[in-house]
Amino acid sequence: MPVDIDLSFNYHHFMTKHFYLLSILFLVPFFTGCQESEKKSLRNVKVSEIVDKQQQAENKNMTVSLHIYMFRIDANNLDEIQYQIEQTDTPALKFQDSDSFTANGLAGCGGDGKSWQKTGPLIEEAKPKTKKHIKLLIDDNLSNDVVAAETKKPVSIIYRSDETMSGIGFEPGQMVLRLKVSPLIGLRQACRLDVTPVYKITGTGQKKSQSPEKIREYSFDSASLNARLRPGQYILLAPANEKQKQTEAQTIGNIVFYNQTAENTADLYLIACESVNSPL
Repeated sequence: MPVDIDLSFNYHHFMTKHFYLLSILFLVPFFTGCQESEKKSLRNVKVSEIVDKQQQAENKNMTVSLHIYMFRIDANNLDEIQYQIEQTDTPALKFQDSDSFTANGLAGCGGDGKSWQKTGPLIEEAKPKTKKHIKLLIDDNLSNDVVAAETKKPVSIIYRSDETMSGIGFEPGQMVLRLKVSPLIGLRQACRLDVTPVYKITGTGQKKSQSPEKIREYSFDSASLNARLRPGQYILLAPANEKQKQTEAQTIGNIVFYNQTAENTADLYLIACESVNSPL
């Protein structure tokens, strides 16, 4: 199915359609929004969108609008998607340690509308289901956590950092992707986006009368990445390795991308930049 750009695309309908429509129309508001005239951009404007723009305009900090999607696909199609990720690098991603990033079970690329014309059909062939969609407005002085997985039992994670592999044991908790944006000097319509896997342990078993324990967390910095993003560009994250058995020590990627109860599936994360609003 060819990937087509429809300038009359209505985002509200996009939210309620299945993924096969996403493969045709996906990221249209991101890829075309900066090129349309003011008159055309006002078509189908909703009250919530106007409020968002007012809030952004009043904000003294840079505000970035991101859409985060989690797609669950047939793992048999993962090889082709992984190959396409290796061939796609616009915008270029920067890793704290590229070897450690892969060894920790993660693969990723940056893309735009042109690259999506190659990647979108491959994801469509993988029989995807949209398991999560989040829209975030992030200030440059804040970060947001997107929950990738929850563990009900203690987990052992094998982690590479500084060219050393080590095992770390954790109590039940959450693996999240921490997103943080920051401005780029001299560039108003671009931002730096950092993505870091973080394991968060929350206290369990307290009585209602007791105050909850503080969240303890471990940041996997050597598995982090950053990219210079403009509206209409995205980051795609996928597993670098096959699913591991539950009896084995898990890589970060195995926890993030493989749901333990869903057989023969893998998860993909798409982080798309809709807008970058800098203070006047």
